[in-house]
Amino acid sequence: MKRHFLSRLQGIFSLAGFFLMTASQASALESCILQKSIELAVDHSLQLKEAEARIQMKLSECLQAGLAPNPALLLEFDEIRCSTRRSALGKLESFLGITQLIELGNKRTARQNVVATESSVAMWEWETTKEQLIKKVTDVYIDAFAIHARIKLLDQTLQNAVKLNECLTELLNQGKGSLLLQKKSLLAQNTILNDRKRALSDLASIKRQLVLLCGNEALLNFDELCSTVLVNTFQGTANQAINLHPELSVSAPLPLATYLSLVPNNSELSQLSAIQLAAHYSYHLEKANAVPDVALTVGVENERHYGGCRLLFGFGIEIPVNNRNQGNISRANWEGYAALYKRQDLEREMLARCQDLYSDLQHRYGTIELLSRDLIPTSNEMLKVHSDRELHGKEDCLEALVTYRELFEFQAQYIEEVKEFHHLKASLRLLCGEDL
Repeated sequence: MKRHFLSRLQGIFSLAGFFLMTASQASALESCILQKSIELAVDHSLQLKEAEARIQMKLSECLQAGLAPNPALLLEFDEIRCSTRRSALGKLESFLGITQLIELGNKRTARQNVVATESSVAMWEWETTKEQLIKKVTDVYIDAFAIHARIKLLDQTLQNAVKLNECLTELLNQGKGSLLLQKKSLLAQNTILNDRKRALSDLASIKRQLVLLCGNEALLNFDELCSTVLVNTFQGTANQAINLHPELSVSAPLPLATYLSLVPNNSELSQLSAIQLAAHYSYHLEKANAVPDVALTVGVENERHYGGCRLLFGFGIEIPVNNRNQGNISRANWEGYAALYKRQDLEREMLARCQDLYSDLQHRYGTIELLSRDLIPTSNEMLKVHSDRELHGKEDCLEALVTYRELFEFQAQYIEEVKEFHHLKASLRLLCGEDL
């Protein structure tokens, strides 16, 4: 029975892993379901709906900013007397005219420019919210795939621990085993059971997060994926969750200069650039507001003394004795500097964070390469050696089972490293504004 167990597990836990579907079919399914979940999250997000409402508000303000002042109708009566004579009404003096306010200093265009740039700020805010939402959904899927793979690995590890306890009990009955070693093996088995319970609890928590982000439909899609795809190496799954391209796999990071050159594309930096531009146009608007407007009046007056009507024309303009808009001009100017300094400070922080993420990404990639090219293949070779020696009666089952436990530890570490690797790639994607 032990020999059959060893030969069966050796075929299951090879480096290539195992799937119930082909690798291309699994990757295509993961891509489709993740993309659909992202679309559901975008439709489900109240934060995005709020950002869209703010965009519509600014677009309405664009319409309002382009409107010119309406003319005013003037109707005046003068020398109204209380008299019983019917001829008193005929002695009234009246004026009928139209007044139009004419804006000088190109105020209308300045208002339109300000509101247009504010609309751009709202659009970049929506884009930032969307990018952060995509990262949240992607991170949830990465964690879920990793935990799902870990549960499968823990199930096999538990089987190995049970067989190890059986082997130790058999050796103990033959007087060759160690009671202390058996106790340690039982403790390890209980630890595996606790780890599995914790992993199931984490998976349930991730499903709740998925429902919160995408709704119940995304949970059904994810359950379909988990019930169809069994992941051992987790490499294709984690990479698919980040890049949304089924054919990609864990690969060496691009040069640091490539990532640094894309940091200015970050949506938060673009939003601050739009705020700076809005402050620039606001400055020009305030300068335009400092130019007095002219009020033109045209009307007809009924003159009692001359017994006829006469055409009147007039205009009014504010006398700029005091520049009452000087404070607003200064404030708008300093708003532009504040936005500029804030953008420069955020860009410095992002460049430093990009270097930190890249350094950690390289470290994770090096660990993945060490595990996949050296440690896991070596453990497989050692397992084959011990299995052959056991089949020929040169060793008992203890050595092979212990080697299996080491292999499980390496594979669990591999899953964790690949998960963190793609979390870092997701963070770099959010930082750089595009996939790499």
